Amino acid sequence: MQRDPAPPQPSTAASGSTGWLVLLWVAWVLVPAGLAAGALGSLLTFFGEGPTEAERADARRLFVLAAIAGVAIPVAGLIVSLRARRQGSATAFGFAAALAFIGAVLVLIGTSPRQPGSAVPSHAPGGACQEHSGGDTRCPGG
Repeated sequence: MQRDPAPPQPSTAASGSTGWLVLLWVAWVLVPAGLAAGALGSLLTFFGEGPTEAERADARRLFVLAAIAGVAIPVAGLIVSLRARRQGSATAFGFAAALAFIGAVLVLIGTSPRQPGSAVPSHAPGGACQEHSGGDTRCPGG
């Protein structure tokens, strides 16, 4: 009587990592999206008011956290995939990390605080003097 060869057993590293990889894929979709939604929610105002500076700072902080999570989660998935020797998953997580890195750079550029422009234009000394109504042609101050 001839025995059938036993079916190949999955390696313990690969079988234990499947749950982690699924969890990381789900987290990569939900965590940055939730943080970005929270940032947008903090910018929503009602009754014609603009967001305060504190609300803008909170939104910037949440957008930066979303960008960091968007990059860190695929990098963690890449490490788990490489340790489990799952080439397809490692390739997918590597591509996701690269894509998230590009998005994170754009988010960081977009959320950097801008210097407010001065309401009063600056002129060189002795520069722009403009006559307004009246017969006097002297500039104010001399």
